[in-house]
Amino acid sequence: MQVSSLSAATPVALQKATGGHARAASGPGSHGGHAPAPPAAPESIKVSTARAVKFRQEQHVPDSATHITGKDLVERNVRAMTDLIRVAPNLSIQPSNGSAGLNFMLRGVGMADLTQNNIPSVMPYVDGVALPVTVMTSAIMYDMDNVSVNPGQSGFTHGMTTTGGEINFHTADPTSQFHAGVTEDIASYGRNRVEGYISGPISRSVSYRISGMSMTGGGFQHNSQGVGYGNADIGALRGKLKWQIDDTMRLDVGGHWSTDQSDAPAGAVMVNSYGVPSSTDLMQTNWGLSRQFANAIGINPANQKPRENNLSWGANVRFTKDFSWGRLTSTSAYEALDEHELSDQTNTALAYGNMYRNNQTNFFSQEINLQSRNPADRLQWLVGMYYNRGRTHDSFWYDMSDRYASSDSGKYFYKTDYGQNEQTFNQYAQLSYRLIRGLRLIGAISHESDDRQLEGSKNP
Repeated sequence: MQVSSLSAATPVALQKATGGHARAASGPGSHGGHAPAPPAAPESIKVSTARAVKFRQEQHVPDSATHITGKDLVERNVRAMTDLIRVAPNLSIQPSNGSAGLNFMLRGVGMADLTQNNIPSVMPYVDGVALPVTVMTSAIMYDMDNVSVNPGQSGFTHGMTTTGGEINFHTADPTSQFHAGVTEDIASYGRNRVEGYISGPISRSVSYRISGMSMTGGGFQHNSQGVGYGNADIGALRGKLKWQIDDTMRLDVGGHWSTDQSDAPAGAVMVNSYGVPSSTDLMQTNWGLSRQFANAIGINPANQKPRENNLSWGANVRFTKDFSWGRLTSTSAYEALDEHELSDQTNTALAYGNMYRNNQTNFFSQEINLQSRNPADRLQWLVGMYYNRGRTHDSFWYDMSDRYASSDSGKYFYKTDYGQNEQTFNQYAQLSYRLIRGLRLIGAISHESDDRQLEGSKNP
């Protein structure tokens, strides 16, 4: 949009008098001891603006994805991963059996995974990097640029093949000008969330962005003795570096770190078959732990609260090269998780349904794709390959002492321990051709191999 304005008014010239006063010269007949000022040239003002394409306009593109801007996330108070269900239709996100692991379901397609060693049916991606273990997503919802929720089968244009769809999180990028900001969100039950960022140039071609988030409090539950429960204790940092090497090459480097020391998710016991008194107080939950179980997993028996003790970190490098006929993109990433979680899956004061998880997982992924550049071409094409290697060592400890006390002398608990090596290799291609305006034929093919081995599985 351009707006131009041309001044047509008669100019008025001001002259500075010797006495320090301003004297107006209104025309050639003025007398003041000074020569009349020459008429000023007509003033011309030209205002130009460029109307950028809004991310929200993507909602009008004929596809099935839901696009949510970072501004919308803030205005709708989307602070945690589970808050996405308020802004994304047909999306369900629930904790898995009172753990930090999340079960994603999109349009009714998903998977309930307790073991955390399976590829989810709805895959979360952060800046193009897949997070196959959903515990890794617990502290990513800050400094977001946009989120896209894509239902249906995926893996034909990038990443891994999934049946339910994918959720793409794009964090805010470095800026060419200096920007900084801090926000604090205080809510009921002592919940406090602080988020901040700093972004700007290092040189003409290099820029950076550093952001962080801290969330504490918010626990609204209590046990039968009135001890408060449910407080969050999450901290996270993220850094991004962008190097525009030249007009055709760009290098992006990113890294993140997060810690979660929150109380584990819990529910209220309403109906059960174990003879535990139920409660009509929706704010009440309970927990209990046998001393033998606490000693076995190496925690203090005096602190029986279900809780998280998780650490997640990762780094990624993306290189982009533009040619006259296409664009080459290479993405390398490493993600690691160290999880220690104590949960009470029955929410009762008795010692049964208690679980302790010790999970160390890491993933390395490499993706290369090549695609056409000019969106005006009738023929559009894309080919690529994706490789993911995962290593997992997981231990489950279960305590069912009180339930089987009569038959096992109150010492019934067991451990499941296993390791898993996994490799996924996906090759994909997509072609589309515009027959006439508004009509385009699209075809895609994908071949994925998934190789997994369980090592040292035992259940003493």
